[in-house]
Amino acid sequence: MQAVAIVQRWLGNDGLLGKVGELNDLGRALFRNVAPVSPEAALSALERTLLEPDAGESGSGYVHLYLLRSLAYDATLFERCTKLMSRIAERVGDNSAVKEVQDVFVSLFKLYLSGTHATIEERVKVIKSLLLSHVSNKRALGLAALKASLETYNFISFYDFEFGARPRDHGYWPNTADEVRHWFRTVLQLVESFVSSSDVSSSTVLEALAENFRALWTRAGMHDELELLSRAISKKRFWPEGWIAVRETQHFDANTFTLGVSKKLAALETILRPKDVRQRVRSIVFSDRFTIVDLGSENGEQGDTADQIAKIEAAARELGKAVAAHNDTFEDLLADLVTREGYLWSFGIGLSEIGGNPGQLWDRLANQLTTTPLSQQRVNVFCGFLHGLSVKNPDLVERLLDDAVESDTLACWYPVLQTAVEINVRGVDRLLHSLALGKAPIRVYRQLACGRATDPISGENMGRLLLEIATRPDGFDIALFIIFMRLHSDKGKADSDPEVLSAGRKLTRKIEFSRGDVREDYHLGEVVKSCFVGEEGRKITHEVCCKIRDSVSKRKTFAFAHDDMLQALLLVQPTAALEALFPQGSTTAESVLILDNILWRRKNPFDSVPEPELLDWCDQEPDSRYPTMAAAINIYHDGKEAGPRQWTKLALRLLEKAPDRVSVLRQYIRQFDPRTWSGSRASVVEANAKLLDELESHDDPVVTRFVAEERVRLNRLLEAEARLETATDKARDERFE
Repeated sequence: MQAVAIVQRWLGNDGLLGKVGELNDLGRALFRNVAPVSPEAALSALERTLLEPDAGESGSGYVHLYLLRSLAYDATLFERCTKLMSRIAERVGDNSAVKEVQDVFVSLFKLYLSGTHATIEERVKVIKSLLLSHVSNKRALGLAALKASLETYNFISFYDFEFGARPRDHGYWPNTADEVRHWFRTVLQLVESFVSSSDVSSSTVLEALAENFRALWTRAGMHDELELLSRAISKKRFWPEGWIAVRETQHFDANTFTLGVSKKLAALETILRPKDVRQRVRSIVFSDRFTIVDLGSENGEQGDTADQIAKIEAAARELGKAVAAHNDTFEDLLADLVTREGYLWSFGIGLSEIGGNPGQLWDRLANQLTTTPLSQQRVNVFCGFLHGLSVKNPDLVERLLDDAVESDTLACWYPVLQTAVEINVRGVDRLLHSLALGKAPIRVYRQLACGRATDPISGENMGRLLLEIATRPDGFDIALFIIFMRLHSDKGKADSDPEVLSAGRKLTRKIEFSRGDVREDYHLGEVVKSCFVGEEGRKITHEVCCKIRDSVSKRKTFAFAHDDMLQALLLVQPTAALEALFPQGSTTAESVLILDNILWRRKNPFDSVPEPELLDWCDQEPDSRYPTMAAAINIYHDGKEAGPRQWTKLALRLLEKAPDRVSVLRQYIRQFDPRTWSGSRASVVEANAKLLDELESHDDPVVTRFVAEERVRLNRLLEAEARLETATDKARDERFE
């Protein structure tokens, strides 16, 4: 009791640890360590800081997140703890921190491994208050907690359930099926309270229910409760997500149900089924989940996936025709057409196929987009509309795209719109004009890489377009991805367009290296393999490799960040690449310094150099080049079935041909010392040193003498390293008992 009294004084308003927001690292550590002595006092101290309106960054409480989770173990403290956690979610600004807060918070609302003994009623009370909040972050937190409370399987936790010396378990753990049913019944009652509500969370609550419908029906057996709730929803509103969830349940689990359960589910499907065009659009066109249920079946039975998707696309197209013919329906759906995902492309094709005035339909869509926040805008329906219209009225499509380039609303989406139809010469000119105007973000031009959109573009125009994109900030990687995909689609052709290959070379010449590059090195490597063959690629290979060498030497970049590109350059133009990376007259020390980090990666670019070319290159300046390559290549590979390591054939070949074999061996032994390892470093060095066994009987006495001397040196090194590791292990593992 004395300890409790002391801790309560420390945690009081004027105590040593009472002002939580003012504590330094040591103070916070003390606070966490004494909190188990008096959980209520610790929580009160946190409340004094975190509930202040002007708490500021120091009072965000983020550092106490996991402590609050532990404090929430007691049901009497649960609501207060979750209130503070929701306050933390409001105050943290970093996206990763927001995600972490949400994950920790949500863990308290699961059926198993929650770490709290709060009742489901107490948890539902918290969820409801969050869902009804006017703060979007709180509503998101409430929705995530609701989804967690509806989960029926795959329970796992990565959190600590210990709390000082207090005995703890994993929190509430239902012991009977009735307790499980009570849990879900209580949560479903919460969902039901939102059915008739006009609250902003109402739709998302029903979406959360639909996401968990199948598991609740099949695993939890909540048939009666879900039937009653679904019927109540259907009387108040159309519930497309619910209908899809029922169809999916039939599709996947029908053979596991009794006849009575199957009939009950089939009756529910009939009740929830869309009844008119509007409802069918909201169910079929606006859903990206509706791909695995046969649209023509009565009970969601399984069919061929490709055939099912084709049926859904055909249905979406027919619905587009139907909506275009009914002005009121079109007007009612208009806002969703420019903000939703799903089968909008096929729907847009259908919109374009009805006679009348397609330009007027386009204008109405564009006007609706004007009133839509950019973050919510979607243009799939525009793309489908253009694609369908291009068949019967290509001239109108060209005029619409001409206008879109200049439009204040559509210009930012123009590159996407252009890919909906074949990109002709006029289309290329429009794209160049779009780049000049700068209304479309450069990232949007990445769409040109998709769906073989650039296939119709000539090699000459491809080069013009790519180089123009590459000149924009962050444009090089976009242009690189576009040419990569064009080359990929051209692989099946008998002859590649030489102008396209030229475009790839011209683009690669524009590359600039800088520290922190996240460039897609794989794409660069593939472009090099396709475009740098032959005499045309030799000069540019030399130029690019000189750039790499210069950038690495000035610490602008690292060689290991470009191993795919280097590998490709050394494969297709080995001599030009080697001459640029190791120019005539360069010393071994300079070369090793430039490419010292190349062996940090498992993929060594120099392994791709054909052996004859590599040896021919070395023979031109044997005194410097043999040691240089000895420093660059991988000298060994692991033996089979965990046997001893073995020299590579190339390593032995270099050693045999080198005029100064000792200089080559020095570079080999330099690689014995690992750059990265797990376990004992001494053991790794010892395993590598066994490679010297094969050289002890070498024909060259200079080699055998050097090997013997290195044996002595390495043995001393290993003994010293072993003593150091022993001392380190002893210091780490000793404990005061």
